[in-house]
Amino acid sequence: MQAAFWFWFPAIALVVGTGTALSSKSDLIKKLSKIIAVIGFVMVLFSPVTVPESPSSAAGHLLGSIVGPCALLVTGIYLLAFSGNVEVGKLSSTDRKIGSVCTFLGLVWLEGMHWWTWTPMLNGEVNPYWLVFWPTFLLLSTGLSSGAAFSLRYLGDSREQESNFMLVISSLTFTLTALGMILDGPNISAEIFRDSFWLAVSDIFGLGLGVGLSILVFAFVIWVYESSLPPTKSLDAPSQQELVQASSIVAKHIGGEQE
Repeated sequence: MQAAFWFWFPAIALVVGTGTALSSKSDLIKKLSKIIAVIGFVMVLFSPVTVPESPSSAAGHLLGSIVGPCALLVTGIYLLAFSGNVEVGKLSSTDRKIGSVCTFLGLVWLEGMHWWTWTPMLNGEVNPYWLVFWPTFLLLSTGLSSGAAFSLRYLGDSREQESNFMLVISSLTFTLTALGMILDGPNISAEIFRDSFWLAVSDIFGLGLGVGLSILVFAFVIWVYESSLPPTKSLDAPSQQELVQASSIVAKHIGGEQE
C-alpha cells in the first residue's frame, strides 16, 4: 500500500496529467493537469526516500539521476534545431552556441555515469534501470542520428551542415558503445554492459516487430472490411429532359453583360 500511495499513484498522475494537459482545450483543465503532473513527478522523484524498501523506487531514483543531463540534451537539441536553416522563428547564433554547449555537457554528464563515479547507485549497487536506460539510449541515439543524417542529406534541401552534425553524433555514440563493450568502467564491467546492450537490442527489435505487425493487422482488417462492402452502384446516364434543364441553369449563370 505504501508503494501504491507513494509511487504508483503519483506515476499514474504524472502520465494522466501530462496527457490531459497536452490534449485538453480548456485552460482551467490544462492548469490543473500541469499541477497534478508536477506533483506526481516530484513524488516519484522522492520515492527512494518515501518507500526505500520498494523495488519500484529504483525507477524514481533513475529518473532523479538523469533528469539533469536529459534536460540539458533536450534544451541543446532544441536550440540547435531552431538556430539552423529554418524559415520561421530562427534563433540567433548565440543560441546555437549555447545549444552546442548544453548538448556537450549533457553527453559528458551521462558519460560520467558510466566511466566515472557518477553511476546511479542504489543500496550499494548499480541501479538496475540504469543498465536498461544507458545501452538503449546509446543504441537509439546511434540509429536515430544516422537516419536523420541520411534524411537531411538526401531528402532535405541545403542541410549538409545539419547532416554532418548528426553524423558526428552517430559516430560518437557508436564509439562510446564499442568502448563500453570492450573496457570496464569503475562500477560497470564490459561483460555486464555487453549483456545489457544485447538485451536492449532484443527489446527494440521486439518493439519494432510488434509495431510492424500491428500495422499489418490493422491494414488487413481494413482490407477485409472494404472487400466485404457491396460495389458502388453506378448512376444512370442523364435523360434528355435533365440535359435541357442543366443547360438552362448553366445559361442563366454565365455571361456577365450586366456587370
